[in-house]
Amino acid sequence: MMLHMTPQKQPQTMYTWDQHYINEVRALSSSRGREMPRRIERASMPVRPCPRTELLTLRQEVRRMRREAEQVAKLKVQVETLKANLRHVLDKNRQMSDLIEEQRRNVEAVDHREEAAQARRSQLDCARQLFRAMLDGPGQENAPPNSALCTAG
Repeated sequence: MMLHMTPQKQPQTMYTWDQHYINEVRALSSSRGREMPRRIERASMPVRPCPRTELLTLRQEVRRMRREAEQVAKLKVQVETLKANLRHVLDKNRQMSDLIEEQRRNVEAVDHREEAAQARRSQLDCARQLFRAMLDGPGQENAPPNSALCTAG
C-alpha cells in the first residue's frame, strides 16, 4: 500500500537571500534532529585597509627587504674577502713556521759542527802537548798539566 502525498504549497512571500538561507539551514537542522539557533550571524568580512595605505605599506616592506638583501650581499662579500685574507695569512704563517724550523735545524747543525771542531781542536792540543813532552826529553819527569785531560779524552 503506497501512500500518495501531494506536495504542500509554500506561501508565495518574497524572501531576501538571508531569510532564504536561514530557512534552508533550519530545514536541514530540523531534519537531522538538532535545534537551530534562532539567529544566524554571518561572519563579518575582514577589515581591509584603504588600498592606497596597503600599497604604501607594501612598498615600504619591499624597500626594507631590498635594503636587507643589499646588506646581506655586502656581508657575503666581506666574508669572502675575510676568508681570502685568512687563507693568505695562514699560508704566510706556514711559510714562516717552515723557515723557523729550517733555521732551527741550521742552528743545530752549526752547533754540532762547532762542537765537533772544538773536540778536534782539543784533541789536537792534547796531541801537541804530548809531542812536546816527548821532544823535551826523557829526563823530565814532570808531565805537562793538561796531559791527564788528553789521555782521558
